[in-house]
Amino acid sequence: MKKIALSAAIATAMAASTAGAATLSVDAGSFFTMGGGTAVNAPGFDGQFISGNDGLVLGTTQSASGSHSGVPNGSEVEGIDNAWAFFGNTGLHLSTSNTNVLSASGNTATADFSGWSVSWNGIAVIPMGSGAWNGNAEGVANITCGVDCTAGDTYTLTYSATVPAGDPSNFGNTRYLLNLVGTISGGDITAPAVIPVPAAVWLLGSGLIGLVGVARRKKAAV
Repeated sequence: MKKIALSAAIATAMAASTAGAATLSVDAGSFFTMGGGTAVNAPGFDGQFISGNDGLVLGTTQSASGSHSGVPNGSEVEGIDNAWAFFGNTGLHLSTSNTNVLSASGNTATADFSGWSVSWNGIAVIPMGSGAWNGNAEGVANITCGVDCTAGDTYTLTYSATVPAGDPSNFGNTRYLLNLVGTISGGDITAPAVIPVPAAVWLLGSGLIGLVGVARRKKAAV
């Protein structure tokens, strides 16, 4: 019974770490740039302002599809943001893995962006999870909040990456920067729940003891 109760407690703690996921709206002033600029129309390729659809839901994977040549026409399946036109062709942002919160303290936090991607001009997925160049760690987005990163607070998210070499978009090795601004809803940005090490070790040990007991009973039966 103790093992069952402990397993249930750990499962509850793990579920709590993803419950009430914070959603970051993508409001006016959000943009991305290509070519090394840190603001729209900065040196390098021009940037593109973007607007929110579902917004960025932390702790989840968000898909999008339907990018194509030409400007948006309503056929796109939007997710995080609304379809946008870059160099005259339609694109969307998406993620291929959960954008989990990695750390949170006071008015700052970090999120796993290793699965951050772009779909553009009919290319389903252009990985944007590596090649950091603007101060963030590799595959990690930096979040700064207005006060304390709780629901209702404002935020700014910055992230940089580099388009993979040889990408079919012909933008291989081009620097990409994302700047999102908006408000937090649905929950607070909090650090991930941590399972106490002693409890985890106890559970592993009790499981091994149980396996040993089963082996002994089988041996005795033989």
